[in-house]
Order: sequence, then C-alpha cells, then structure tokens
Amino acid sequence: MFQFLRNVNTKKETEFSYRMESTLDQFLESRCSLTSAQITAVKLRKQVERGDMSPREAVVSRANKSAGSYYRVLSQAKANITQSIFTILLASRLDITSPDDFQRLLTLVSKLPSEPAPRELEKVNSLVEALVKRLVML
Repeated sequence: MFQFLRNVNTKKETEFSYRMESTLDQFLESRCSLTSAQITAVKLRKQVERGDMSPREAVVSRANKSAGSYYRVLSQAKANITQSIFTILLASRLDITSPDDFQRLLTLVSKLPSEPAPRELEKVNSLVEALVKRLVML
C-alpha cells in the first residue's frame, strides 16, 4: 500500500514559517481526540520525565490552574490515549484496518520532519491525511 513512500526525506529542515499549522505535530494535534489542555499536560509530563523541569514547575507553568487540575487533565489524556489504542486494536480485529499498513504509517510519521520546509508542509500534511483515510477500510 505504501510503496511510493520508500524515499521519504527525513532530513529536518530548519526553514520555518509561522502559520496555524506550522508543524507536523500541530497538524496531528488538530486532528487527534485529545484536548489542547490534555496535549499541554502530556507535553509537560514528558518534560518532567526527561528531567527538563520538576513536577512542581510543570504544575506552576499552567497559569492559574491547580495541581489537582493538572493531574486530572493528565489522567483524562491517559484514558483517551488508552481508549484510542483499544479502538485501533478492535478495528484491526474487525478487518477495518490492516495492522501492517498501520505499522508502516507509524514508521513513516516517526521519520517525517516535525517542521518541514514551508513549501513541503502542505504536501506532508495532505499525504498523512490521505494515508490515514485510506487506512480505514469502511
């Protein structure tokens, strides 16, 4: 299914233009089931895990939000991600998606530059969206 993707350029481009979806991550975020608060909480949690900030700094960085709110939103994000994984597993069992094609799509997305050159961004986003739609065989 993805034969035409073999020569994907994985070199990270440094050229950047600001627009609503200026990175692949922003494109994916705009189409995922996580809320912006959940995405922020997950990103902060990953920074804590990497040692880039303390848990307290992560909580404080969410202006005017309580520690309880941070952990509740993080828990909701975990539940949404877990539910999404179960959805993918069920879709595979029901022959709605192909596990092999899904694995190839995951590999492709992990190799794509997060910030492609502005002239390439629309092509990358369109390619990913088309492949996702093609992956769901309904």
